[in-house]
Amino acid sequence: MGPATAGPTNLSARVQSNLRLALPEAGVTLAGQLALPQGPGPHPAVVILGGLDDGSRALKEALTGQGVAVVTYDLRGSGQSTGTFSSWAPEVMASDALSWIRWLQKRPDIDRARLGLIGHSQGGVAAAVVAAQATNEVAFVVLLAAIGVPVMEWQLQQISDVAQSLGVNPTTAAKLVAFQRELFQGILAAKDDADATQRARKTATDHLAQFTAEERTQLGLTDAQIEVFVKQAGDAAYRQFLAYDPRPTLRRVRCPVLALHGSADQQVSSASNLASVVTELRSSGNPQIKALELPGLDHEFVVRSTNSPPHVPPGGGAFSSAALRLISEWITEQTKK
Repeated sequence: MGPATAGPTNLSARVQSNLRLALPEAGVTLAGQLALPQGPGPHPAVVILGGLDDGSRALKEALTGQGVAVVTYDLRGSGQSTGTFSSWAPEVMASDALSWIRWLQKRPDIDRARLGLIGHSQGGVAAAVVAAQATNEVAFVVLLAAIGVPVMEWQLQQISDVAQSLGVNPTTAAKLVAFQRELFQGILAAKDDADATQRARKTATDHLAQFTAEERTQLGLTDAQIEVFVKQAGDAAYRQFLAYDPRPTLRRVRCPVLALHGSADQQVSSASNLASVVTELRSSGNPQIKALELPGLDHEFVVRSTNSPPHVPPGGGAFSSAALRLISEWITEQTKK
């Protein structure tokens, strides 16, 4: 891991932008930003994983105001970071986050004993990986809408939830889930990318005849969407992620954890995932767990409008002030110990 270089510093905001963290062993350079509290430090710090957008900005402002430094960065192959982007690689995301943690450890204005992670969605999976692997380097973790069940199970539940929100009748929804299950099982048994692609195409051809034209329209099973499924099946990284089970990793997390889910999250259901996260964290005797379901919040921790159909992807709106308060107060409590 090479040193991070910084661009101009905004002294009034105490923000160091245009950071570049070179990872020679991976052949990539990550672009990031460090927001520092006022004063000389050494300060506690967090690294944020995942695309929270408005949430990251709100957290940065709240936490720096309470004396906590915040690192945000572009994932590989996105924004200003080099490399190849893949949303299906929690181990890669975890490795990059740990590199930022170790970069922070070398700064005299940062307290290396008070470093934590905030992981959202798949970033939550990666944050748990870091905490489990680097037990002496991560002091606390915040998991926001984190996946807590085997990924294939999560994907099937997501498909079922969306079908239900669309008003699809139970028989058609069951056919859709059966189709997806067979598709997933087939590609996981494939010997290589080409075999996975062939299996996916055959499964799609065999099953689509069971759906009427009206059902296909309602479910979005267009020819173009089927091609997306088939192409995705041929991605080894996707298949590896589909086979991933976060539960063994959660059992190895020993540091304090705050786990939050929104009750209106249609992407990572609170009902199954939050309960599993808590069960696995506590199964190995970790007593330092706080878990809450926040009413009315969607996957991005935004209040979902009552006028918005439940299947519409989250987007727009401000990060929940209730979630922001919970996170900032809990991190402040951890960093004052």
